[in-house]
Amino acid sequence: MVFFFLCSLLEIEGSLSLITSQGFIIEKKGESFPFIIKPYTLYLNFDEIEEIIIGDKIKVYYKENKRVPVAYKIEKLKKVFVNPDFEIKISFLKENLDNYELVDLRDWEDYIYLQIPKSKRDFKKSEKEVVFYCNDFYDEKCINKFQEILINGRGKFFFFQGGIEEWNKRGNYFYTEPEIFLRKEKINFYVIDIRDKEEREKGVVPFAFSCKLEEMDWKDFSSEKGMVPLLFYGKDEKDERAKVAAEIVLKWRYENVLNGPVSVLEGGIKKLKDIGFKLEKKEIPPFKISNFKNDLKIKLEELSKNSYFVDLRDTPDANTKFAKNIKLADLDEKIEFLPKNKEIVLFCYEGKRAKIAYLILKKIGFDVKFINEPPVF
Repeated sequence: MVFFFLCSLLEIEGSLSLITSQGFIIEKKGESFPFIIKPYTLYLNFDEIEEIIIGDKIKVYYKENKRVPVAYKIEKLKKVFVNPDFEIKISFLKENLDNYELVDLRDWEDYIYLQIPKSKRDFKKSEKEVVFYCNDFYDEKCINKFQEILINGRGKFFFFQGGIEEWNKRGNYFYTEPEIFLRKEKINFYVIDIRDKEEREKGVVPFAFSCKLEEMDWKDFSSEKGMVPLLFYGKDEKDERAKVAAEIVLKWRYENVLNGPVSVLEGGIKKLKDIGFKLEKKEIPPFKISNFKNDLKIKLEELSKNSYFVDLRDTPDANTKFAKNIKLADLDEKIEFLPKNKEIVLFCYEGKRAKIAYLILKKIGFDVKFINEPPVF
């Protein structure tokens, strides 16, 4: 039966951000992709799920059973290294950024989303020494491009091996091109207008949040679970406020968590106007990270008597008197029994399974929330 399904599987690569014995979440470009694990899930180059850890880059082959993503095969991607003679370290690159021509070898879609400041995509003959970069250590396609340049090009070339991933991990901000605002896809950033109120009255990004530079507070931005993707914009390319704001919040990031990128909109609001993006004259709310947690989970005292409770714990531990017991691995088989006219409240041991199920059900259209611990009924 497994072989029959493997012919038509979808594929995605991303960084592991949460994992349990029955499911996991990977992150790609700031977006979360949840999956459930079945007994027949195959591990291609490792033996058991416990061998992968937060931050690992994995490739998932999956199928959506009743719109629930089921992982059929999981592959742990291996790092690809270039010759050390051509490698340049991030500490040296940061200190000498103006002395090099920095070239991004990734596709255009990746480049406009995130790029290292002062980089470009077109490689032309330069009097400066050239540093190329890709996404990360796993980006074999880009690394092969660099190898071709070494063979066919003339000049002194180097390679920043860690690429976008390491630049972010070391607490540096990026640039983002305004063209991402013209795409139909969702922008996976919390967009923040750093200008003064008088400037915002002339027009804002309609889904942006406001933030005054001199009133920035670490409590509004930082979380022990990781920083959300942030995109700051100011007036124009000469306006330094967005860069200053980005540098400030990066100092507040917690270490050893999967932090989203912090970026600055290239050219600010002026460039958005230039490319035809429609601004609106409206009040936008102030940014506070605590406001977004409420959409994901609820406190015990806020539970409604009319809610439908789902206990995702193992059967021996489940409360079957007040809640429906559904294992995360069985979610695709049980989803048709969940009510669409009630708020569904998910819980498990410490919130991991509940968060995976929440992301899946939310995407399908259920009215759903989760809590981080079993409620006391």
